Amino acid sequence: MKKDKVAYVLTYGLSEYFRDQLLKKIQMASFYALSIDECSNKIASKGQMDIIIRFWEEASDELNTRYLTSEKCDAGTIFKVLKDSLNSLGIKFSKITQLATDGPNVNIKLFELFRDYFSCDENPIKSKLCDVGNCTIHIVHNAYKTGHKKCG
Repeated sequence: MKKDKVAYVLTYGLSEYFRDQLLKKIQMASFYALSIDECSNKIASKGQMDIIIRFWEEASDELNTRYLTSEKCDAGTIFKVLKDSLNSLGIKFSKITQLATDGPNVNIKLFELFRDYFSCDENPIKSKLCDVGNCTIHIVHNAYKTGHKKCG
């Protein structure tokens, strides 16, 4: 097959299977952490937010970090887009334990929205987010990488 046909098969054929398998694993997880990165560049066609999810998979006894989806949005709608996107995938919004973002101006407002949601009556769990500060994607990644190197 040529590159266009392979891309078509992957995008409209195999991707649905792998997405469904990932969603089943996420739905079985007790909790998960989200990482988002909003960007505006030529590739992302302005205003794309990539959503990465990290969860513990009991069956394989492994920590999984996977690309979940991309959404187009501006800073004012990130919270709503995240909530709607996860709900449409059947992933419980109330199971979030940590939110990692990149971009301090958006982080502060977004974290406040999450904190308000987790303390409201709409959230049955009344959990709290683990706050590790601004730009947590890089902080947590680099801390993990350093620990991994030290442990061999």
